[in-house]
Amino acid sequence: MAHSRNPHTAGRKPSLILVDPLLIKIEQLLHDGQPYPLNQARQHYGTQRDIEELLQRLEVQVGVVSPQDHYYVDLTPFERVGRLPELVNTLRSKPGQRPVMLVMSRQIIENLRLALGGIPITVALFGETGELFRIEGGSKEDAGFQRKVAAELASFDRYPEYPAFRRRAADEHLTNLLYETDCLDVPLPSDPDETRRYIDPRYYRVMPNNMLVSSYVNLKKVGRDKRALIKLAYEVVLELIGYFRRDRDPLQGFDYLVSPNNTALFLAALVQAILEKPVIAIDRLGPIPSLQLQSAKLRGLLGEKKVTVIEHVVATGSEVDRTLMFLNNLRANVRSIVAVYDLEVGKPMLAKPGQLVSLCRPKSAIDYVYRSQ
Repeated sequence: MAHSRNPHTAGRKPSLILVDPLLIKIEQLLHDGQPYPLNQARQHYGTQRDIEELLQRLEVQVGVVSPQDHYYVDLTPFERVGRLPELVNTLRSKPGQRPVMLVMSRQIIENLRLALGGIPITVALFGETGELFRIEGGSKEDAGFQRKVAAELASFDRYPEYPAFRRRAADEHLTNLLYETDCLDVPLPSDPDETRRYIDPRYYRVMPNNMLVSSYVNLKKVGRDKRALIKLAYEVVLELIGYFRRDRDPLQGFDYLVSPNNTALFLAALVQAILEKPVIAIDRLGPIPSLQLQSAKLRGLLGEKKVTVIEHVVATGSEVDRTLMFLNNLRANVRSIVAVYDLEVGKPMLAKPGQLVSLCRPKSAIDYVYRSQ
């Protein structure tokens, strides 16, 4: 099958440049086969290896940043950061670039002052629940720049908050990931007639239910790219842990992760490796869940238990409804459904208000159309 990228968005420059040291450190720990990678990664940042890895990532991610641009380095997960002088020098590795450090620890700011006698980069300090306390650093002439940073941190919400900012970043980065991994199968004139239809001015892919789609999100390709799969799992983890809120323990909100036995299971397995939370796969859902196939063991595991469901792609909403029908029959207490991509064709009929959390809504960006023949 031939593939093509959307000409309107392929190769576009991201508007939000975010460097994520926690993701880099988790990648290292997973590669080394270390247990409890999330907890290990959050304990301390700033070893020589951390700084070397950060420098390598900076060269890739912000190598094309112009002097009028700025980029964010997210240190909010870390309680302690070592080697601060070396870290700051690394962040300012290229003349003219304007790094913004995101932190959620007052101690980190105090250590910056002690180590350097001032903060030569802009720092955004967030509180325990994610609200923005203040922006400091830079010079008096940077007041306009700091206002710009505050406005960007506000994202789509009324007030600048860290979770809103990260959700905005996730939406953009996960959309770009579709192109980086060539996950969009776009029908072409060279495809067999039975797999595509032409309705002026474009071709559509014929789906098993005989509906037509302008492109097919094929996340199986992500599984071939370990780093891309870790990025997907990491965004799910951020949602599950409440974006580092320190006023509560979000992992106490569920006992099990549940995933349908499809592409989402690849994702859930990696989330399990990062979080060390048990994952249960459910199978035989089909167009109508085969409820009679439930085993006593599965009912014993999930009955009355707090459950979070992971879905990789939601389009019509029926994908979620089949899972909910199955889990409701088990009397599982479904707290939330986390969907990585939501194509917004329809909404789940069985989901409660606010129960479905969508990390990325790429419908407009990829010009997605779902229609009948």
